[in-house]
Amino acid sequence: MGTESTAEPLASVVRGVNAAHGTSYALVGRFRTGEQGAYRLRDAAGREWVLKWSPGNRDVAGLAATAQLLDRLRGAGHRAPRFAAWGALQRDPVGRYVVQEALPGAPPARIDQGLVAQILALTELQSGVAAGIPFAVPAATAHAPRALWPALPVRDVLDGGDGYCLLESMRAHSPRTAALLEALREFVAAHASGVAQRAATDDAVHFDLNPANVLAEQGRVTGVVDWDGACAGDRAFDLCTLLFYCYDPATGADASVRATLWDRACALSGPAAVGVYLAHMAHRQVEWMVRHHPHAVDAWLNTARAALADVAQRTAWPEHRLLAWTTAV
Repeated sequence: MGTESTAEPLASVVRGVNAAHGTSYALVGRFRTGEQGAYRLRDAAGREWVLKWSPGNRDVAGLAATAQLLDRLRGAGHRAPRFAAWGALQRDPVGRYVVQEALPGAPPARIDQGLVAQILALTELQSGVAAGIPFAVPAATAHAPRALWPALPVRDVLDGGDGYCLLESMRAHSPRTAALLEALREFVAAHASGVAQRAATDDAVHFDLNPANVLAEQGRVTGVVDWDGACAGDRAFDLCTLLFYCYDPATGADASVRATLWDRACALSGPAAVGVYLAHMAHRQVEWMVRHHPHAVDAWLNTARAALADVAQRTAWPEHRLLAWTTAV
């Protein structure tokens, strides 16, 4: 992944990290891709690292759990990065940082069956490895108990998420996004109990396994990065995340790739769970576009429509109820 130059504030962050950990990182530049701040570092030995910087955020409570999870995954043979340093800077600049090893490769130009087979194999290594790791458990809401999984994806659709999956932005943006939200909430409410009966709860969940977070070289997957949202839950959710993005024509994924992901996710957790997870992804992606990239909303509504049409077919849910939003004006 390429980098671009950065301003003085990030140099101050790197100096703060070096002072806290006795390291010798030097700032190289910012990665051009990605929604969150990621910067390339180089140490005195010439090794490259990735700095994730969250300005204004002092919350480091979950970082130790994530580091422990990544160590377990690496021990099992997963191509996940190692956390080298993490913490928060308390003076200007204020924020949370994570330094992790830089893995080789770049996001693939196309998601094909060869890559999917490797991703499926890596996902199997996530089975049960989160057991006993003290991830934070969200509070109870109107529609979900105090629990991590499967309450988390259900809660995000029915009650809204924390900084993402917001309800009001979907309701306010347009009649179509408002109607989409209500169709998704109806579907998730109807299937939530079925998910709870079958979904795993101790798997490692990446929670954002989109193609930009998969690295590859010459057809070989070399890494899975950006585990910032990792938690304990059902590894099938990661397959469904990738599946949702495979409805985007930009990934180059064909119907056979989507069928492979559908079949494996259903074998793990059942069609109801896959439908709920895809409903979550439709809400999450469209809502993010509403607030951050409004020019792209229509394109992602088209992607959501294609994914939800298959959800209706696979779960025997009436298509007109799940897709009525497409004609809202």
